[in-house]
Amino acid sequence: MPTDVAFFNKLVRLFDDRKKMLVDEGRLDWAMGELMAYATLLEEGHPVRISGQDVERGTFSHRHAVIRLEDKEEVYVPLSNLSEQQAKFTIYNSLLSEYGVLGFDYGYSFTAPNTLVVWEAIARRQLISFMPCVDN
Repeated sequence: MPTDVAFFNKLVRLFDDRKKMLVDEGRLDWAMGELMAYATLLEEGHPVRISGQDVERGTFSHRHAVIRLEDKEEVYVPLSNLSEQQAKFTIYNSLLSEYGVLGFDYGYSFTAPNTLVVWEAIARRQLISFMPCVDN
């Protein structure tokens, strides 16, 4: 995380803990493993697109892929700041509109076959309601 901007203390502690996982402990939690998998794909040149309700923070407040600054209306996206040569990382909090969002991402995945396209559902009912569209 950049040191020249103010982040909320809770998020600074969270990212310090994540750094300790890598440097000191040699163990990863689910969130860190997920973020490292995305970072690996990005560094290997594969774009990553994630959408769904509350995906920036993570459904269970685990991901924190988009960090809001404490004193400004700006955000910092760590996975967009890995290196100069990385692929594009996009993440969108979407409305709870299963057909619209998943339908778009489903079609998008066909036009960008080298991109990891993730639609994250909070509840099983979201996926069940969309099944007629993908079962054809």
